[in-house]
Amino acid sequence: MVGVQKECRTCKKFFMTRSTNSARWESQCYECYSNSQKNKQMVRFQERETNIVNSLENRIVKVEDWMDNIPSIIGAEVNNTMNSIISDDLLSAIEEKNAEKVASLTSDLFTQIEQFEEKIQRQISLLNTRIVKIMKEMD
Repeated sequence: MVGVQKECRTCKKFFMTRSTNSARWESQCYECYSNSQKNKQMVRFQERETNIVNSLENRIVKVEDWMDNIPSIIGAEVNNTMNSIISDDLLSAIEEKNAEKVASLTSDLFTQIEQFEEKIQRQISLLNTRIVKIMKEMD
């Protein structure tokens, strides 16, 4: 198989085509053709890489948006769970126990106040008695 001699459209050097049939479409020498193919592949590769990076950036933005909503989602879930846990019966039982505890503490406080008043009264009467004795001694 013998090719045809043609001028490379890129480097303007003469080259031999691979065959007489390929002479119809071959317009570049092997080196220029390889370089153009490599350049095309590099462009496709860079476009693919750019698409991948853009896709990742879009996914990151979506994840960031989703992450921004997590506190409100957690708050709503906690609120729903607490509402389901705490029923009216539980609240009334807590209120009753608190009322009993307050009543117990106030009764203890009133007894302590009464004991303190009695103690003060005894001390006042003791002081009064001493004052009367001192007054009698002075007369």
